Amino acid sequence: MHITTDDDLTRIDRTYLGPKGKRIPFVATYRQYAIGLAVAALSFGTLLLIGFPMWNKYLLVLWGFGSIFVTMFVNNRMRADLTLRDTARMAWQEVLVPREPSTIEHHPIRLDIPVYDPETPYVSRRERRKHRAADRAATRGARARKGKKK
Repeated sequence: MHITTDDDLTRIDRTYLGPKGKRIPFVATYRQYAIGLAVAALSFGTLLLIGFPMWNKYLLVLWGFGSIFVTMFVNNRMRADLTLRDTARMAWQEVLVPREPSTIEHHPIRLDIPVYDPETPYVSRRERRKHRAADRAATRGARARKGKKK
């Protein structure tokens, strides 16, 4: 069963609702089905080549959700007036276009990450909070005494 619309652009992408008498709970165009199948197949093959155990049911669920989200991401950024082939061709040409070399001097980014030290004793959050409160109280008292001396 197909939906026919008055808009010529969406008439190109006909919407499949499912077999007669049984409706699919979502509406998607043939383009979205094709992109979803391609994303699912490519990601499944990639994960198998990397060495993920795809017989694990949790990884399969994660793979399914990831495929759905990538498909939604791609479909939300596609224009309705371009065919899938034109969009792929445009993306391929965008990647291969010759570019001028950059004249910007690149500086490395420094990231300081605290390293876990097993010899440092664990201090609970409650103890740290008490320590900070005591420090603040001591500082307030010192400020109050300092003000009285003047």
